[in-house]
Amino acid sequence: MAFFASATLVDAISLRSYFSEKEPEVKEVLSTPPEASETETVPKTAPICKALALSGGASKGAFQAGAIYGLINGVDHPEDFEWDVLTGVSTGAINASMIGVWPKGATRGLADYIVEKWSNLKTSDIYGEWPDQAFFHLSKYNMNNLTDFLRRTLDEFYSEDKGYQ
Repeated sequence: MAFFASATLVDAISLRSYFSEKEPEVKEVLSTPPEASETETVPKTAPICKALALSGGASKGAFQAGAIYGLINGVDHPEDFEWDVLTGVSTGAINASMIGVWPKGATRGLADYIVEKWSNLKTSDIYGEWPDQAFFHLSKYNMNNLTDFLRRTLDEFYSEDKGYQ
């Protein structure tokens, strides 16, 4: 992240220098702050959309659970960590699905739940037993255990009449 930010800063400075030397009118635009009437301000009462994007990568799921636990339990208003938009890839999608089905208003319980799920997770909950998979199945990587884990986890929040809460 730091590399990306510094590379962007260098690019912006380089572009500013380039255009300042080539085009006098561009130099004026770059050095003149916008007038108050030209800028838009967001009213303080405007709704805020909170989004959470979780990346993938094996043990990152447990790290994300710990980070979410720390965020929620480290503040006076845990409801500030109720997200409107959730997205995730791989292990991040597992966490996003657990967060997504959690009832609104119970964020401290969410923090405990997600840490408990990752703390008690075993390799066999995700993958099949390797020797069995390698010799008696088409592939040593069978995702049936992961599917069963997700189904068990998400079914805790499912009811026939209301769907997922």
